[in-house]
Amino acid sequence: YTQFGDSVKLTKDGEIIVTASAKVLITAPDVEVVGDFKVTGTTILEGHLQVNDSIDATGDIIAQGEIDDADRTLADMVSGYNSHTHGGVKSGGSTTSGPTPTVP
Repeated sequence: YTQFGDSVKLTKDGEIIVTASAKVLITAPDVEVVGDFKVTGTTILEGHLQVNDSIDATGDIIAQGEIDDADRTLADMVSGYNSHTHGGVKSGGSTTSGPTPTVP
């Protein structure tokens, strides 16, 4: 403990609880966490993020830049969808031909 309330506590259940009045800085060439990792609060990542599995989001995903896959950007896909047409349009219960251009 320090006079400011900073502490490192080792519990009998095997937990390590770090309390800091400022920030906690880890300087190392590589940091690995094995197990679930939970962050409460805003996470700021400066650098590249590589995800080797799926991402599950329960809220909105907001991007300031492009979103793309191996073939094209999301903006390209939306543009293709918005400008596509259908041939063979008839009134009544008939169906049209597929879109042109196709939007995969």
